Amino acid sequence: MQQPMMRQTLKKHGLLTRDGHVRCSLQELNRYRDYLHRCYQQKMYVKKVSTNFILNSKTVIVVVVVVVVVVVVIVIVVSSS
Repeated sequence: MQQPMMRQTLKKHGLLTRDGHVRCSLQELNRYRDYLHRCYQQKMYVKKVSTNFILNSKTVIVVVVVVVVVVVVIVIVVSSS
């Protein structure tokens, strides 16, 4: 196994023997890697969705503030005439 991050992750989860061999078959290792990849993708999707929601919420707030300011200006102009 040449990938240091994968080796570190496997070691962290106790999936390596003392001499550095993987305790599972290649098929099980690949399933585990697929699982980690899906978890990462799901985390990134949630982050993207929440970021888009926050940006959309800020846009709505700005539009509402602008509309309120315009209405106040119109009311002031109309009442002063």
